[in-house]
Amino acid sequence: MAGTFPTLSEGAVCMYPVTRILRNRVTEFRFANDTRQAWVSQPQMNSWQLEYAKLKEADMVTLRDFFDLQKGSFDKTWTFPLDGTNYLACQFENDSFARTQ
Repeated sequence: MAGTFPTLSEGAVCMYPVTRILRNRVTEFRFANDTRQAWVSQPQMNSWQLEYAKLKEADMVTLRDFFDLQKGSFDKTWTFPLDGTNYLACQFENDSFARTQ
């Protein structure tokens, strides 16, 4: 299943602009007196929102096939190359592949 996010026919991984969101996973304890204690429990996570405009049908099939090969959000071992950096251990956030026209 593991692989690398596919390159489009134009030679790029995605179309710009790309929305990048940094997320922190936080663990929190609440006490009986309604006070709480929270801390970052895992390393910071990157999340990208990729939007493709005027995408060729062959590129759409390539993206959908890669998504299906990773079984949606099941596989956590693929690589996302973006701007000269290879982000390892990636996974999709959900199991649906949305296409709108």
